Amino acid sequence: MEENNRIVLLNEDGEEETFEMIELITIDETEYIIAQPIEEDEYDIIFRIDEEDGEEVLTVVDDDEEIDMVAGFYYEDFGGEGKES
Repeated sequence: MEENNRIVLLNEDGEEETFEMIELITIDETEYIIAQPIEEDEYDIIFRIDEEDGEEVLTVVDDDEEIDMVAGFYYEDFGGEGKES
């Protein structure tokens, strides 16, 4: 796994969590990141890239319809395995 595919974020407790970026997807001009926690064997997490005060912020997607839309796009277009670079 390459270092540049990693994202370090602060959790609710202010502790750093490292994620591996699996895919960056654009749907209707909205960008999403599918990522997986490095240190825990948990489910993939979908982040939406939002803009606040001119800065990009990652927002965890928790709306079931939005999750289904992004997951469906990922599995249809990339076979659930990501794009070849």
